[in-house]
Amino acid sequence: MGRLAARKIHRYVGLTAGVYILVMGLTGIGLTFGEFLQRFDRTVSVPKAGLPHFSAPLTVDQALQLAEAASGHKEWLGLFREKGKSGSHTVRVLYSDLHTEVLVNLDTAEVEGATVFNFHRWVLQLHRGLLFGKQFYWLSVIAGVALTLLVPTGFLLGLFKKRRIKRNEERERRLELLPE
Repeated sequence: MGRLAARKIHRYVGLTAGVYILVMGLTGIGLTFGEFLQRFDRTVSVPKAGLPHFSAPLTVDQALQLAEAASGHKEWLGLFREKGKSGSHTVRVLYSDLHTEVLVNLDTAEVEGATVFNFHRWVLQLHRGLLFGKQFYWLSVIAGVALTLLVPTGFLLGLFKKRRIKRNEERERRLELLPE
């Protein structure tokens, strides 16, 4: 591989890796300040009319039915059982659009709230490379590989440059020693 080809590879790999590093850095900073990001969440109250009625305490399946009725979504991505600050048991249901989550209190059989847009989760999905689906995930993987290739190509370019400088210095010394 020639010197010019190595430079071109290093340049384009560096540009790709630079975008990747920028996105990872900015989203990493955003995740550090997660409490601040939660201020941008849009939480809506859920009207009780039209929701199925269950007697307390709820089972997880009943909580899931209640969350589906409250959100209008059928395909859920994650189901998290939590213990609230007041000691009540809740189920947090995250739906496949990654923006909607519903919080159902198991002890009182009520929907406590629905978050329509969770900015913190959005930044986390961007950081993981999952925000725009599998295509973006694979683009993120390719950028990670490009970042890995950046170091050896930079090392080789530096090595070629040192050799070239030494070769030129030796040539100049030889030319100085030759009689005119």
